[in-house]
Amino acid sequence: AKLSTGADIAYCNYMLEYDDGRCERPFPDTGNVVVRSVADVVGDIIAERSTSSSCVRIYNRDFFNSRQFPVGEYYEDHSTVYRWMSEMQRIVHVDSALYHYRMRSGSITSTTNSNTKKILDFFNADYGRMEFAGSYAGLSRRQRNDAMRHIVRNLMRHMRDYIVAGATDGENDKLLAYMRMQCR
Repeated sequence: AKLSTGADIAYCNYMLEYDDGRCERPFPDTGNVVVRSVADVVGDIIAERSTSSSCVRIYNRDFFNSRQFPVGEYYEDHSTVYRWMSEMQRIVHVDSALYHYRMRSGSITSTTNSNTKKILDFFNADYGRMEFAGSYAGLSRRQRNDAMRHIVRNLMRHMRDYIVAGATDGENDKLLAYMRMQCR
């Protein structure tokens, strides 16, 4: 993509493949190759109209000389990829499901709702998105409002999931109070 489009990064869609053989394509699959504006890509990622998965992106190896994923956190893509995209100059999207994501029952991604650490990490990743959306000058007012609406719904869902997960000890009460304070 770099040779023909001058892009800093290229990304594609993905397909979900389940244990029962079912396949799901969450995004269109036109096969078009399109140069997209950085602001549109960032806006789509933080409003979840596009994936934040790093698996569907091709980066220049030098890109990671000064960047790394957070260590010891779940949802590291969700908390970093949109920021990295905001640093790009030219982004290419291949509208095709070139990455196949195998969905296994019992895997890390399928067991979020009962693990309070995962829920808290997801909450913090979305909270970071909210802060970013509020300050990133590249977003239009409509993009910012769309992103904020979506993120606030996610934050409320994370709080509900945390309560439903049965977090009842004193430490978990402190974390729930932290989540409520952040949402204010």
